[in-house]
Amino acid sequence: MYTAQIHLPFSPLQIWEFLLQFSRRAEWEWSLKGVRMEGSLQKGAAGTFLKMFGSDRSFQILELEPEKQLMLSEAIPGGTLHWNHRLEENEGGTLLILELSPQGLGRYWHSESAETLSEALSRLKSCLEESPLKSHWPFELDGFFLVHRAMN
Repeated sequence: MYTAQIHLPFSPLQIWEFLLQFSRRAEWEWSLKGVRMEGSLQKGAAGTFLKMFGSDRSFQILELEPEKQLMLSEAIPGGTLHWNHRLEENEGGTLLILELSPQGLGRYWHSESAETLSEALSRLKSCLEESPLKSHWPFELDGFFLVHRAMN
């Protein structure tokens, strides 16, 4: 398992809302050119990571615990990658912990993976700082389902 973490000067809600904007994931994950979601954003939902290099890869949401945890399972050649995003509120912000766990072909990933995760988190922080979230996203989680909320 590869782990990286970063302290962000934002609330867990703000980071959670950002993580759920899959269309923005390519801004901070260098290997992506986009993400396509299929259906509602809920536990068990599927999508596709549109890769910058190589074949696109399918993924599924394994865990969706609002403001706490988002876990994805990405299909890779010979196995899967589990992407676990955990949020922990702390003084002056939130600790975002990103864990990458290869299942199956463990040798597919190497020692540079931890460094790559750290770089991704630094880019994520830059994205948040450049366009801070102010809860303008017109959706909220009701249980495990995303629902539209009235905007003021």
